[in-house]
Amino acid sequence: MFTIEWTRDLEVGVAEIDDDHRVMLAMLNRMTKAHGHVDAQAVLEELGRYTLHHFEREERLMAECAYEFADKHRCEHRALYEEIRHQIDDLIARERRLTELAKFMQRWLLRHILGEDRLLALAVRRHREAQATLEPVK
Repeated sequence: MFTIEWTRDLEVGVAEIDDDHRVMLAMLNRMTKAHGHVDAQAVLEELGRYTLHHFEREERLMAECAYEFADKHRCEHRALYEEIRHQIDDLIARERRLTELAKFMQRWLLRHILGEDRLLALAVRRHREAQATLEPVK
């Protein structure tokens, strides 16, 4: 298995989202280095919890800027979390190989960052810029 190095190409330009993505990528990289199913399962459980935290943060940002694609983005979050839970259950039941799961998670995270989250980040940045222009100068 391979690890993925964080680069500026993965940044979406919203610090909170980028910080979460760095943490999630580090967890995925730890999973690829896990020794056995027990270690991998522990990392996956931690990643699952952190993923929920990340989704909640993104959904607060969506509400903050009245993101027009929020429903679609939330649906993607729900579908991914269900898939993560299914994959973890399969790993526990030894029906899924760790390498398959790691590849799935890596592909999903990269696709999500480079697609959906870039669109969300653009909306958040625009909203914050608009709010900053409305604030009185001190």
